[in-house]
Amino acid sequence: MSLLRLPLVIGAAAIYHISATAPAQSATNEQVKPSSNETVLVVLVKTFSLTKIICWSGALAETISTLSFYFPDDSVPLVIRSLRGPYRPEPPNLLFVITGTLSILGGLLRLLCYRTLGQFFTFQLSIRKSHALVTTG
Repeated sequence: MSLLRLPLVIGAAAIYHISATAPAQSATNEQVKPSSNETVLVVLVKTFSLTKIICWSGALAETISTLSFYFPDDSVPLVIRSLRGPYRPEPPNLLFVITGTLSILGGLLRLLCYRTLGQFFTFQLSIRKSHALVTTG
């Protein structure tokens, strides 16, 4: 893998981290009691912390592996050399570029939603006293 892949890998990890982090929390007295289907979603939201750690671990491992090819072998720890394999990095293929770009664009769309809805964007269904219908954005 070449250095051209790293911006997409790191960018996708950063965007996933942002999109899996709730921008605002609703107060417990404002939350609507979830149905059985929504309860499953609540459990999934609570696992986002674990998935963010896994995502960043993969991005870090890929970054270290890629960068290790650009240093002399004697300066790269044996553990990294044995895990990366003997093959030189290749440039990213078209599918990798398309999926990486789409994931970053999707995350940017999510950020636009965060910005438009502000404090009213929560992962929990809630009704607030100061709620207003957003018709723009």
